[in-house]
Amino acid sequence: MPALLRTASELSAMMRKAPFTLKKGEPPLLVGFVRTPFTAAQKRALLALQTPTDEFKIVGREFWWRSQVRQSENKLNNASLEKACGFASTIRNVNTVRTMAERWGA
Repeated sequence: MPALLRTASELSAMMRKAPFTLKKGEPPLLVGFVRTPFTAAQKRALLALQTPTDEFKIVGREFWWRSQVRQSENKLNNASLEKACGFASTIRNVNTVRTMAERWGA
């Protein structure tokens, strides 16, 4: 599995453009990093995986995943997303990304 990195300034800019806000009591909000911008086919494939409990937003080279269920209880996971959409990704909890952006961001 590749490790897909962003610079500190990219993380800060990404957090400013976050399409979701984490509400208290909700399962963690996740951010997926991909190497290159999404193709039209990859966008369609990812958005087709949305369910009443899983919502995706694509912003640049990241996708944001808001789920109403915990990852341990979810039928979707990083491997199933990669297989269905044809991309490699690294997924992190938004709190981790926010902390890195605040600590090292521009």
